[in-house]
Amino acid sequence: MYYKIRNKNTGLFSRGGDTVKSENPHNWNKEGKVWKTKQAFGAHLSQYIHHDVYNNTFVIHIPDDWEVVEIEPVIKSTELARDYVFRTSPKIKKYDKIKKERIDATMKKEKEQKRKEEERKKNEAFMDSIKITEV
Repeated sequence: MYYKIRNKNTGLFSRGGDTVKSENPHNWNKEGKVWKTKQAFGAHLSQYIHHDVYNNTFVIHIPDDWEVVEIEPVIKSTELARDYVFRTSPKIKKYDKIKKERIDATMKKEKEQKRKEEERKKNEAFMDSIKITEV
């Protein structure tokens, strides 16, 4: 489970830190901070709880418009790590592009050589046919 704090009035999420004391708009945004453990989230919220030693009570300094958002992570997909890296790595994509360009150039060169060889054979056949008719 992941945790966030959302301001019900604005719909923005806390970016963490001491947002209650500083109502700076930069402390809130559309994404906000994600606490990945209940312990870390609880530790964050505990900064807003103060013990009044004289009355032996706790004072909670959390505004009424804050709400806790619990997010349950969902596994979208799985794949082998090697396949993932091969599919997403910019280095591999760049290498693949270079490799493809080299293959394309090689294929073009081979195609040109094959064309020249066919042309040479046609010319030889033509020359042979000319020799035969001369005889």
